[in-house]
Amino acid sequence: MNAPKNSRHNLQVALNWQRAGLFIFIAGPEKKPKRGVKWRDESTIDPDQIKKWFKRWPDALPAIDLAKSGHIILDGDRHGGPDGVAAAEQLFAERSLNAAAIPTVITPQGGRHYWFMQPIEGEPLGNSDKSIRDKGINVRGAGGYVIAPGARMPDGREYQRDPNTPSALEAVQTGTVPVLPSSIEKLLIAPKANVGKSLRAG
Repeated sequence: MNAPKNSRHNLQVALNWQRAGLFIFIAGPEKKPKRGVKWRDESTIDPDQIKKWFKRWPDALPAIDLAKSGHIILDGDRHGGPDGVAAAEQLFAERSLNAAAIPTVITPQGGRHYWFMQPIEGEPLGNSDKSIRDKGINVRGAGGYVIAPGARMPDGREYQRDPNTPSALEAVQTGTVPVLPSSIEKLLIAPKANVGKSLRAG
């Protein structure tokens, strides 16, 4: 894959999200924040700073600071362990949620990022996912980050919109990202012993 072309693409993705009002920083190809970038402090909506980062690090991936954006992501993994996508779909079905209404991004490894707004009341939820981690679902909230939808990896794979769901970018732009349902919020903050039989693998 052509590196300069990749860099231009990822810069444009970063600017698209910056214009939507989300705070951006840059990660390396391994999806970890670039060394020397204190991302929690330095994530920004300043397009000039974002351009400087990409000029210095052409291989960068755009990442979103979820604390500043007010979003929380359920990450259904498919890394060879439990099928987190199937578990997330079961989670939604058990709570009578319409999965087709949740902005969803297909990750390069075939997983899914399900986008929600933080609950309106109470402290923002962080990355605590003990109650569902063994099902292959991770949580990324306040104190966490996600690679921006649309970003392209060095091998050409991208974080792509699930065509059966709303665009995450358009949902952010129009203020239509759904708030995390209270039924899922309670699951995330409940002790694992109280989770019961929910999300049992089929």
